[in-house]
Amino acid sequence: MLVAMLSGFKASAQAFSKARKQFSRTAFAILNQRLMMPVACHLITPHWNGLRVVAADASKMRLYLQDASHRFVGEAVAFGLYLPGLEMMLSSELYSTSVGERQMLFEHLAQA
Repeated sequence: MLVAMLSGFKASAQAFSKARKQFSRTAFAILNQRLMMPVACHLITPHWNGLRVVAADASKMRLYLQDASHRFVGEAVAFGLYLPGLEMMLSSELYSTSVGERQMLFEHLAQA
């Protein structure tokens, strides 16, 4: 119903950008956890020797950021934990380039 109400609403690129800047970067991780908790016990996940199979990947990214005075380039690492077979991301997050991939993996395995 909300989608039907908003379907006629058009936001300018500037308004969309302003709203996006106010969005919490942790919101998607929290939403993912809350969505996964009730269904996780019902998912049939691939196992190997009694352990759940997951795939992990970290990729360096260049982020083009802009504030009121100038535009600049920042670097970050996008890390994700993936459930093969289900074709579903278990968790993902952006990290500073100073964080090691092994540390990222340990943090996400603890959440999984």
